Amino acid sequence: MVIVTRTTKILGLSMLIGLLIGLVFYLILPKQYETRALLKSGVAWNPATNQADGFDTLVNVVTQINMLKKQIIREEAGFIRPYRFVYLRGQPDPADSTHFHLFLRADGSSVAKDELTQILSDILEKDRKSFMIRQRQFQETVGKKRDELHQSKAQIGQLQSDIAELISTSASQATLKWFEKQAVEKKRDRLSGELTHLKMIAAMAKQTQLLVEPTLPLEPRTPNLHYLLSVGLAFGMIVGLVVTAFLGSRERVSN
Repeated sequence: MVIVTRTTKILGLSMLIGLLIGLVFYLILPKQYETRALLKSGVAWNPATNQADGFDTLVNVVTQINMLKKQIIREEAGFIRPYRFVYLRGQPDPADSTHFHLFLRADGSSVAKDELTQILSDILEKDRKSFMIRQRQFQETVGKKRDELHQSKAQIGQLQSDIAELISTSASQATLKWFEKQAVEKKRDRLSGELTHLKMIAAMAKQTQLLVEPTLPLEPRTPNLHYLLSVGLAFGMIVGLVVTAFLGSRERVSN
């Protein structure tokens, strides 16, 4: 009976201490503010596939996030200090593959908003440069196709004139010119179809947009009190069991 009472007291005291430790951690852990923003991936011409795609916007965003996560510390003014933000993550929108959510936590609401704004500015600037490069390549390709189309049309007109002149003097030469005109007409039709396809891509082209700017979080994300108390309670119970077992083994040795 004495042993049971002592064990109960030790366990109760240990769990109470554990709960107090959890409460202390809840009070002293820093509060964090989380801001969020929403990106919509742009669309541009891909010369490799001759199709419109997102020119790796979201891939670049994820890559940049992963790089920033690795920058745990930085050197500034001769000292090593913690990196300026605490937590950054990205999450694709399951309902729309072109949408991408960004979340950033920091120790202040304005700090969180300013940091995410800067990150988004860098992302959008890099994305704008990629888009403009694609657009220049696209315009050059469209210009070349148009020139080729005009040349083929002019060539067809010249061949028709040649055929009209040769048909009464040299039927064989006129036949050869006719076959040549057929080949050029096929080229003209192909170029016309390609230009129609490129016009469709041009209508789809757009730069990456910031649909929702970084918010200014007003309420902090406080540590989870229930979680900390549960951890403290479990810790206290384990300590109590260890202490009880230790005292029991000492009594057995003494007896």
